[in-house]
Amino acid sequence: MALANGHIDFALAISPVLNGAMQGLGTKLVAALNSRPPFSLVVRPEINSAADLSGKVFAVSSFGNTQAILTEKHLQNLGLKKGEYQLLAMGATPARIAAMEKNIAQGSLMPLPSNVQLENRGYRLLGNTAEIVVHPIAGLGVHEDKLKKDPDLIKRTIRASLRSLRLLQTNPKETIKILMEWGRGIGAFQTGL
Repeated sequence: MALANGHIDFALAISPVLNGAMQGLGTKLVAALNSRPPFSLVVRPEINSAADLSGKVFAVSSFGNTQAILTEKHLQNLGLKKGEYQLLAMGATPARIAAMEKNIAQGSLMPLPSNVQLENRGYRLLGNTAEIVVHPIAGLGVHEDKLKKDPDLIKRTIRASLRSLRLLQTNPKETIKILMEWGRGIGAFQTGL
């Protein structure tokens, strides 16, 4: 909505941009920047393998969004068929974690650093979605008005985004260090440290 209303110039999440386009809000996707979703399927500690997943409930942020689509693809890759699991729309990551803690849901796709934090608390990881699915997850979304009024800004932003991706790929050690520091900062923020 912020992109559609002109409150921000760019959005990185693909699903809201595409949903806005389908709803006629004037949002446009001008670049896909990541096609390997950085999620892990996190399940409750008592689940030991994919064989234990049949009949279980999986928390998703909302029905029809990228995270829900990827959850289904991940489960199907593990051998489940539609009807052998249930999806429950729970909202953002903290709500999905709470649903698993209360055993309302037995699993959910989790981003970094939540997947690692949950694993450290005894939850199990059943695969990395990036190894299973090629699906655009991050991109550059703009409003059609911005595209018409300032196409040079859009070109410069795409160029800068591609340069940053190239830099990340050519400097993996520095990238890992930055991501670890970022993850520690997010973890401290979430826990109030």
